[in-house]
Amino acid sequence: MRNAFLEYKNSNPMSYPFHNSDDGEGKPSLLIMLVDIHDGERRGRIPVLPGDTFPAVSLMHAGYISPSPIMPTIAFLVRTIELFHGLQRTMSSYSVQSFTRLVCHMLRVPYRIYLRTQISLTFDIYYQIYEGSMSIIKVALGHDAPDYRLRHSCPCCHLKLKDEPQRKISLFVTSDGNSSLSRLAHHHEVDCHTFESDYRLSWEYVDQFKDEVKYRKNREDISGDGSDIPDQCMGWENAWSSEKQLSTALDETGIYAVVCQHGIVQIFTDMIKSDVMFGYDIACSFLATLRKSSLGSLVQDNNFQVATGAFHGAAHHRTCQLSHIIGMKDGAGLEPLEECEQCFSASNAVAIVTWHSSAYHRGLRIDMHFQRWDEEKFLALPTHLTTKYKVAITTLRESERTLERLAKAPCFLDADSRCPGFLESEKAYLKALAAEPPLERLGIEYLDALECYYAAESTISTLSSAMVLSTPTTIHNQHGYNADASNTLKCEAERYHAFELQDNAFQRVVHLECEGCFNPETRWTPVSVDWIAASKLRNDRDANRLLDEIERGGISRALELEKVALPGTNYKAREQIMKALSRRSTTLASNLEKYNKLATEMIPPRPHLTWAEVTSLDFVADVHILRGRGDVRTRDWASPVNREATRAWLKRE
Repeated sequence: MRNAFLEYKNSNPMSYPFHNSDDGEGKPSLLIMLVDIHDGERRGRIPVLPGDTFPAVSLMHAGYISPSPIMPTIAFLVRTIELFHGLQRTMSSYSVQSFTRLVCHMLRVPYRIYLRTQISLTFDIYYQIYEGSMSIIKVALGHDAPDYRLRHSCPCCHLKLKDEPQRKISLFVTSDGNSSLSRLAHHHEVDCHTFESDYRLSWEYVDQFKDEVKYRKNREDISGDGSDIPDQCMGWENAWSSEKQLSTALDETGIYAVVCQHGIVQIFTDMIKSDVMFGYDIACSFLATLRKSSLGSLVQDNNFQVATGAFHGAAHHRTCQLSHIIGMKDGAGLEPLEECEQCFSASNAVAIVTWHSSAYHRGLRIDMHFQRWDEEKFLALPTHLTTKYKVAITTLRESERTLERLAKAPCFLDADSRCPGFLESEKAYLKALAAEPPLERLGIEYLDALECYYAAESTISTLSSAMVLSTPTTIHNQHGYNADASNTLKCEAERYHAFELQDNAFQRVVHLECEGCFNPETRWTPVSVDWIAASKLRNDRDANRLLDEIERGGISRALELEKVALPGTNYKAREQIMKALSRRSTTLASNLEKYNKLATEMIPPRPHLTWAEVTSLDFVADVHILRGRGDVRTRDWASPVNREATRAWLKRE
């Protein structure tokens, strides 16, 4: 079949039929129903040539493919199946049902359900012949090595020019997972074969690493190797693994892909119903995973670096950004490392036809999509590189102008000598804020206990004075007595609860004093210096917690706004996202109001925040300036001029 197909295409590139309705009279022939989307359907005779071992070979010599190779009753012209192939490549969501309806429309007949099965089977045969023919070509060209496509997929990444200077980072790739390309757990007993692709890592290969890193149930499981991972970064769901099983309704839950900086897919693997977890957009915790695995030595020997993309990095803590975001890596330039988002935005269209398909057809459609995607990216490389070059030149000039303007500011020295120091100072400052000092935490607990004790004491005194003492001489009527008795019972109940609160608070006070943290002889009062200092620390902590909520709300709002604008988002999903966005915006506005009110009462007062500031992505990089002890704005690295200069210097570098 493969050789017959190559002979046919070599002599007839446009796939015209090699026969007419009278062929075969008086000679060995096949009488069969012939279907072409352009010429319609008719019964015709296909000559059987000497050496044709099967009817399918005779059909192929004439330009037809049948869904049944042994006893064919219907055959489709090759150009009809090639049209279906081209439609699937150019429109990833195009299904066999849609093409069957198109064929029936062109034939002027009602939709035939059985024709859909015949076209699907015919296409499977055609694609196997097509791939087999391509493998012959690869062998002839010497491109048949198992890793040939991976090593030559992107000429800009994998090939070097003569006398090309050595770069600090020789290859950029980005990885991410996509759950859109999942597949329901159907029972396709008649379709048990698997699709082989040089894009895909087999499940067996991936599973050999599944038990190398233990499940992460607590923070120590991740940072036990000395990695300093902020708590905010541990909030990413992908930073954790669990022993819970995935939904039994899915056989494959998506794919995990690796894409180069030019958008060309390098390799991918299926995420299946197993305990294998991958790290993506979480360079801080993923690096710890790599170090603990058997790949740790390879990572170190090959100078393998892990970075968080520019977009997702905005959602990480500033401490993590200073160490892991791509913009901070020496030699990274302006590379955002977010190509997976563009790749998955296009591949989401394939999910429409793979959700209910078999494992073979799911792999086939994903492979076809990525082949076409890579071809388009390859052809667009000149434009892509030219655009990046223009952006780099523009950014370099803008950064130079910014540094020249800021150099005229008072007390600003050379950016090359000061900006690296600013970054180190900022990193040291944030490291000191990683955990609340124990004495400050205990001081706030002691203050809360004393406030509760004094408040309960005041309540007891107030309730005791409010109680009415009634005697026979003071009772004038039964109604007045009943009212006094009811009021006394209420006051007594409230006073009883106040005594309980006072006792509990006193026990906490005594416990802290017995721990040796505080002196009972100089117990704090509302006018003592220690009381006022602890109150200030508590206000700082409450303000920082509100800032955390504002930061989290701003990031979530930005991510949801991005989802609303994604192509292919249907009306129902868009409505749900907009409702969630409205609720999140309301919560964000409430937290912003609480923070501004608290900021006014603090000593010294903190600057107020506006809606435009907290919804900007720049807020994530600067929010830590509002945290901490004392007025951090007095530090050199925190001044607006120096921060603007540092950003411009980083872009220039």
